[in-house]
Amino acid sequence: MFFFVFVLVVGLIIYGLWSLYRREDRSRRQLLDGLRAQNFSSEHLLEGGSHYVAFDSNSHRVAFATAKGVQLFNFDEMAEIQWLWVDRNGRKERNFLHFRMNNVVCPLIKVRCTSAQQAEHWNAKVQAIWALPT
Repeated sequence: MFFFVFVLVVGLIIYGLWSLYRREDRSRRQLLDGLRAQNFSSEHLLEGGSHYVAFDSNSHRVAFATAKGVQLFNFDEMAEIQWLWVDRNGRKERNFLHFRMNNVVCPLIKVRCTSAQQAEHWNAKVQAIWALPT
């Protein structure tokens, strides 16, 4: 009896993780398909904890996507990127990238990152993308 319950619980956990992965993969594909429909070539894609952020350096646009929808901006609307975190015992936790926009409707977009390494990498990468000639 115990073995049956154990196998059932493990099976449910594996199924739950598998369905979560498929749902995230499906939403990622839907996002990329929607951007392609708008002639947006997502050359760089940040998969943060709260957003997907896609950059198209050819058309100089950036897309921020959540479950609520997608917002598109031109590079010249971006004012600044800032990496913020909470310091706990010498570790950087709760990492966010703050995108300050020159846009009255949406002046700040906060993207939660999955780790300090991801935040540091994308902070540097976004600065390099912005530095590309127009």
